[in-house]
Amino acid sequence: MSIAYTDKSIEGKVKISPSGFATFFENPQAWYKNQILKDSNFRGNTNTVVGTIIHKRIENYFNDVPTNPKEEQDYIQQYRDVVEVDEWKVADELERLWNVLQLDLPTLEKPTSQEQQVEFHIPNSNYFIFGTYDYMRGTTIGDIKTTSVTPKKIKVAHRIQLLLYALALKHNGVEVTDMEIMYVVKLKSKPKVIVLKEDIKEVDMDYIKKEVKDMVTRCEMVRENNELQDILFPNNPDSYIN
Repeated sequence: MSIAYTDKSIEGKVKISPSGFATFFENPQAWYKNQILKDSNFRGNTNTVVGTIIHKRIENYFNDVPTNPKEEQDYIQQYRDVVEVDEWKVADELERLWNVLQLDLPTLEKPTSQEQQVEFHIPNSNYFIFGTYDYMRGTTIGDIKTTSVTPKKIKVAHRIQLLLYALALKHNGVEVTDMEIMYVVKLKSKPKVIVLKEDIKEVDMDYIKKEVKDMVTRCEMVRENNELQDILFPNNPDSYIN
């Protein structure tokens, strides 16, 4: 399996990515330009490249598959013309984080499934949810995140992402009762792994369903009258996304 994520497009349909849905709340304009207008030049940076390779190594570990150095190097070479990707830092971070992960991963329960695609077509619309979740452990939907700050609870953006996966999975007949994030904390002194878990309540599912419906309604209103774009998808100048 390739390190790069698999994407999907359907003619006449608009794809909604669970990983990017949090942007809808943080900066509606940035989300609309990236997800709907596809107006984004972002190709990646050192952190995203490191995070993607770490994801793959963890997947390989639980599948008893050895790390493939050539596969990793080929992936990194795809970014050789991206100034935001520093190959030296990528190599240093991978070694530093993996040394810690090899100690922590054996203490964790093996997932029941990993890197599975999920697709759900939103009723009465031309929109569909599509993404690849990191893992499931029984009825728990999980994700792996790298962070520089030690979290005390699951971050809001990550909760939104997992709730959207849970919504799509439930509409595909898959039971989901909990969400879990495996945080790989990139502390300068010594990296560590923290696993945080929360149950998914009915009120959570009602909330994310309402937000999806609201998103579709806004998009359709702008499609019919483009002058509404800046009103329905305002820019947040204080957003970390800018």
